[in-house]
Amino acid sequence: MTDTAILLGWTAAFYLRPSGATVALARQLLSEYQPSFVQNGTDLVVCSRLQATDVFEVMATLQPFVSQLGNAIRESHYYQTGLYQTEPTRPAWRLAGVSEAADILGVSKTRIGELRHHPNFPPPLFVLRATPVWLESSLIRYQLKFRSHLKPRS
Repeated sequence: MTDTAILLGWTAAFYLRPSGATVALARQLLSEYQPSFVQNGTDLVVCSRLQATDVFEVMATLQPFVSQLGNAIRESHYYQTGLYQTEPTRPAWRLAGVSEAADILGVSKTRIGELRHHPNFPPPLFVLRATPVWLESSLIRYQLKFRSHLKPRS
């Protein structure tokens, strides 16, 4: 199994109170995120594109920009704009079918079928004809929280 996964494409839009110093600092801080600048009435709108697993990663990535511009930012918006498959070196969302779930939890595939009816077992992200598919992280959280429900493989 490769470590490829899914990342989301994001656009971050910041409405700034424009000044020469603000524009220069925004260009410098956002240079690696392909910023575009548009005048919108009295605001300068700065849009940048990036890839991240969720909006919290977007906000953490852009925190230096936000903290340095501070009061110059009137409002900000984050928009999901696409899906990307990552390179093998950057896993984000790892998916697991029944076989992988059994390996993660250390139980048989039959036991996974039984556990699916337990009210605390994580629901699958989606169900294919061949198998339900979970986020690996939800299975690991279940394993840590409900070890007593797991019977070792026989």
